[in-house]
Amino acid sequence: MNSSNLRTSLPVQLVFVILLVTCLGMVAWWMIDHLSFSDTMTSEVIELYEEEASVATRLIVEYGLDPVEVAELLPAVEIPSGGAATVSPLRQRALELDQASRSRRYLWEGGFFVLVLLSTLALIGVTLRQRTELLRRQQNFLAAVSHELKSPLASIKLSAETLIPRDPDAAGRRRIADRMVQSIERLDTMVSNLLDAARLDEGHMQLSPERLVLAEVTHRAVGPILELGSVNGVAIELDVPADLVVRADPTATQSVISNLVHNAFKSVKAAGGGSVRVSACRDGQRVRLDIVDDGLGFDPELAEQLFAKFFRAGSEMLRRTKGAGLGLHIARRFVALDGGEIAATSEGEGHGATFTVWWRPDRDRAEAARQR
Repeated sequence: MNSSNLRTSLPVQLVFVILLVTCLGMVAWWMIDHLSFSDTMTSEVIELYEEEASVATRLIVEYGLDPVEVAELLPAVEIPSGGAATVSPLRQRALELDQASRSRRYLWEGGFFVLVLLSTLALIGVTLRQRTELLRRQQNFLAAVSHELKSPLASIKLSAETLIPRDPDAAGRRRIADRMVQSIERLDTMVSNLLDAARLDEGHMQLSPERLVLAEVTHRAVGPILELGSVNGVAIELDVPADLVVRADPTATQSVISNLVHNAFKSVKAAGGGSVRVSACRDGQRVRLDIVDDGLGFDPELAEQLFAKFFRAGSEMLRRTKGAGLGLHIARRFVALDGGEIAATSEGEGHGATFTVWWRPDRDRAEAARQR
């Protein structure tokens, strides 16, 4: 949803909120009015019973009517022998119980409608906050994508313009070619992430799990980043045993590892240098891959939000790393489709981060190991 659609829907939601608040007031008024009416009616009936008791006393004392006949005519009156007539305690108690029953019914009915209205208001409030957050993420995403597309294009253009007026030596041509290749790879990563995110959202992504040697996939995914690390002062260490085999989609697995290691590389680079360690081991019945860096780190409370689509902490204008907020989202979706899990941990900003992935082991390999 773009910002114009959100701004258009806000007045409609505001009118709906006003209607709900009005309904809430009407329900409250209805409850108060019915409770007051019930109390008034009970008081009036009791006054009527008291008048009947006064009449019964006059009929007996002044007119000498038989108390039994008077009691039959006025059943709400109790006539004790030799005393003045009074309102029957049983009749008065029944009246009070009836009033209490009606009051409870009014409170239950009104309370139910109040609860529904308050729940609806709360739901609208949550929806508005979520849409505001989504708008913020989308704005950050557009700013990030614009930068991610323009920067490599500008670099390629500059490199090409450098080659036009003069013919540099072999070393110069190599530097320019490397810069162009890096820019093209950056563009290719961005476009691939956008396409993958779109296919995942539409449910068109079909994975084909197969037996994978994790070390081979990791080396293919990390290879291009190793060259970047040597140029930018980031040490990338690999410790993935050759006997670890998983069952997963090869393209998705390579994309997951590439995204995670590339994110760690960017974090370490933004922090001024450091190292990224990629290691793997068996973890119970699963295979575990850890990407540990000593880069920027993050607030531990944001660990789950990091995997949300378009999420990037802070403002795009003040951010120290590049990206569009899609890499981690795509990684989690791919790992989930392969039947695995992914998690992120950090001790806080400035203390680095650890991203861990668990995959299913290859069943044939696991069964063979048990048989041996």
